[in-house]
Amino acid sequence: MKVESILIISFSHIGDVVLSTAIIPPLQKRFPNAKISIMLGPKAWEILWGDTRLNEIIIYDNHGIHAGLKGKIKLIKEIRARKFDLIIDLRDTIWSHFMGRKRWGMPILKKLDKSYNQLHAVDRYLNVLHNHGVDEVGGMPEIILLDYEKQEAIDFLISHNVKSDDIVIGIHPGGSWKYKLWKLDRFINLGDILSERYGAKVLIFAGPDEKDLQDQVYEKMRYKPILVQDVGLRKLAAIIQQCDLYIGNDTGPMHIASAVGTRVLSIFGSTDPNRSGPYGNGNIVISAKIDCSPCHPGRNPGGCKLPSCLAIDSISLKQVSDVVGRILNERWNTSN
Repeated sequence: MKVESILIISFSHIGDVVLSTAIIPPLQKRFPNAKISIMLGPKAWEILWGDTRLNEIIIYDNHGIHAGLKGKIKLIKEIRARKFDLIIDLRDTIWSHFMGRKRWGMPILKKLDKSYNQLHAVDRYLNVLHNHGVDEVGGMPEIILLDYEKQEAIDFLISHNVKSDDIVIGIHPGGSWKYKLWKLDRFINLGDILSERYGAKVLIFAGPDEKDLQDQVYEKMRYKPILVQDVGLRKLAAIIQQCDLYIGNDTGPMHIASAVGTRVLSIFGSTDPNRSGPYGNGNIVISAKIDCSPCHPGRNPGGCKLPSCLAIDSISLKQVSDVVGRILNERWNTSN
């Protein structure tokens, strides 16, 4: 099959978009002359801006111009006009069938296979390629940062008196679902432990709607952290890349950290790290050990049937601080 242009239909959420980049390297190896474009939601496009592997970033807006049947017809016409040779739909939508001559998606029988649905998201995406004979290796999520973006991140740290030999640890205590959030006071205490015991420079990350949370951390920590505020996704990724370790809940920035090569320690409560944990060697997940986990109460209008359990609360400060200590000892031979 001669393929000169490919469209990847990706997702709306940042973490899912980052994970979907894993299929780009195998496609490049199989179709070295093809121009690869990607379609994604309006909140996530920035993270792939500047990626030289991509010919075009196409934004679809399910809540705006592409909402409803009329919006979908408009989108179909826009994509058909581009005449892609191959469309790879990782979302597995019905409307992608009308966008081009050749479409790859998830086989129906696979979607009904319980063991298949237990695979990590990246492995499921790569499986779409494997089903069509694309078995080239090298599929890992990756965010391509430009040199000036990396330098801006270094300059940011220098401006906050971070030295090249400092231990730099990034913490993101936020997230979208309360069921995914480790207790804030534990993050606060963890930050103080890292500062006092290991002399680490602690960065606190926060999303656009998490400034109050970030301010609480700053006010309550005895060793004042560096606040990373009002930065776009690209600068966020570049600053995270300068960290020696990233610690956080199950969120998009967790996947960003892994995709820029920073080691991740992630704290999981109700969700399944086998399906959505940080992808790659060296990353560590601490997950709740209770019978009803994993679950997805945020997707259930009725919420959790056992709201008093809040699985993630069963993970203690000592559990996390002990793991961090082992990680730091491996690299810096700390004796604390």
